Amino acid sequence: SMIALCKADPTTGLQTGLPLLIQYLENQTNNAVRLGASQLLHKILSAVDVEVVPFVKPLLPVIMSMMTDPLVDCAKQASQSFALLVRMAPLVRDQVPIVWSSNSNLCEEAGGVVEHLIHGRPLEPIVLPDVIRRELLSSGIKLRAYQEEGVAWLRFLQSVRLNGALCDEMGLGKTLQSLVAVALAHEEERQSSPESR
Repeated sequence: SMIALCKADPTTGLQTGLPLLIQYLENQTNNAVRLGASQLLHKILSAVDVEVVPFVKPLLPVIMSMMTDPLVDCAKQASQSFALLVRMAPLVRDQVPIVWSSNSNLCEEAGGVVEHLIHGRPLEPIVLPDVIRRELLSSGIKLRAYQEEGVAWLRFLQSVRLNGALCDEMGLGKTLQSLVAVALAHEEERQSSPESR
């Protein structure tokens, strides 16, 4: 079985088995396949324990995105797998990134955030498209540094399909940060649509 292979030779087992398993985890058309894959992944992670360390960085974004799976049992399994990976996170060092997800945006955007979560590195600063920057300037709005960080955090949450909130004192611009994050998502979608090309 896959679990036995991963126990006997964790590196080979994980390198060969996880790409296929992740394809099943990303299958949004078959709930039974996705649930079975999430249960198997949790069993494998439990079995290999610390041997999973080289695979934490590529697995975290996939598992984090599953934590909001519409199938409640998949989301629960993902939360349990996330808890196992987080225990290993302090052991992760800079390693060659392994990317298995078919969702390259998820892997690219979340990669920096994994560095943020594991190593405490700051999130990448946001880069406002000209159209948004001009609109803000014409309204006399200048984002403060902490507001830019808030927008970056919201963008991270979007990149790994997590829910979240901005929580701070009243009057510090949470509504503005949220609106800018929505505008960024809208502009990104507009730019990636075939009609805009």
